[in-house]
Amino acid sequence: MSGRRNVIGGKGYKKRGNNTNFNREVKIDLDNGNYDYAIVIKSMGNNQIQIKLINGDEMTAYLPGKFYKKRRYVKIDVLLIINLDTNPAEVVKIITDPNEDSEIRKNFKFVDKNNIKEQEDTGFDFDVL
Repeated sequence: MSGRRNVIGGKGYKKRGNNTNFNREVKIDLDNGNYDYAIVIKSMGNNQIQIKLINGDEMTAYLPGKFYKKRRYVKIDVLLIINLDTNPAEVVKIITDPNEDSEIRKNFKFVDKNNIKEQEDTGFDFDVL
């Protein structure tokens, strides 16, 4: 038998400490930083999600390791805070508190670019037969 036998403790003798940094409150300055609110449209796999920003733009964002290592799954129509400095955008915080979520959704109206009809005046009248 090679190696040294563990005579002091059993299977869980050398336990590591818990990662307490994950539950730490994230302080985000939305005014000074390049952060924005977004809603999840679709999960694309490989820790990437399709998101819709407040101004109506759609883009791809990714979930960093601190979310998927702790099994923090993101569902459709969840409100997020993202960092726009990185490419693709990085999720900074998942808003899970229903009170905070409803306050943000009241203050900001998410623009739907599909419903905005651009009126172009070409000067021609077309008759549909």
